[in-house]
Amino acid sequence: MSRLNPFSRDGLKFNLTDKGPAIHYKGVSAYLPPLPTGSQVQSLAMSSLPTREKDWVVGVKLSGSRLSVCRPFGRSKWIDIKNAPGCINPSSSLMFSKDDKRFYIPSPGCNYLCYLEEEHDKLEFMGLKFDDIPASVSNEVSELSSCSRTDHLVESPTGNLFLVKWYSMYGEDSKVWMDSDSDSDTDLEKDDENEVSTLKHVTKKFMVYRAGDQSCDYNKTMIYTEDIGDLYMFLGHSQAFCVPASTSPGLKPNCIYFVGRNFGVYDLTTKTCTTFHKDDECPVTRIEFPYWQFSL
Repeated sequence: MSRLNPFSRDGLKFNLTDKGPAIHYKGVSAYLPPLPTGSQVQSLAMSSLPTREKDWVVGVKLSGSRLSVCRPFGRSKWIDIKNAPGCINPSSSLMFSKDDKRFYIPSPGCNYLCYLEEEHDKLEFMGLKFDDIPASVSNEVSELSSCSRTDHLVESPTGNLFLVKWYSMYGEDSKVWMDSDSDSDTDLEKDDENEVSTLKHVTKKFMVYRAGDQSCDYNKTMIYTEDIGDLYMFLGHSQAFCVPASTSPGLKPNCIYFVGRNFGVYDLTTKTCTTFHKDDECPVTRIEFPYWQFSL
């Protein structure tokens, strides 16, 4: 298993111990069963904050598009979801809907929503129908053909379901480091003697859709929006979430705060992306936990 550094959200912590993966929250410590050797945890979601109830469920998305779930205080063993590989988007995060009482993850291409009921051991699927987007937005999307995309589901505190499409691409870094044995001349800043050329990962755009009122258990209609109201969203490798901005002074409403290959904030109102930088003006590029440990 890859080594994950501890992370926290509202006092919630995840780390690796001699007993295996562990989740800690307000006096509750849950030691999860060991995962197969070489497994990499890409995303983790829970049916609720940790409790000692037997029906509390933890789900993990592993490398190779694998899904597993367990009940740490029930039958503490991993249940592999056999039909997950090939059905789920390998780059998107797992989430648990408190409103629907099920795990969700998009399919590749996001034409379907894969879901897992708490008591089941196989994925089921519902279709996603996207309403037409405004012509001005369609022109913006046409300029994203060279971008990669990941899809993420977010549930608001009131139970509204959002789908976020995250577009990004690689570009040439502003600092190009050449091998010390190279004959090439450069006026760009040099680093150490093991200099190499690099590319940087750049977030270009986010698009947000909300589930329409006509959605049902078998299909969901997704409606494009640029207004999520007083909410702000956090996206990363763990379950995405959103919180009312009025409860967190200093954070902007109608914005998406993101972490991954870089850290930043995307303003849905102005459609502008701001990347966080270190003191040396290099982008923050941490891709491991912890997330959001510093003041914004």
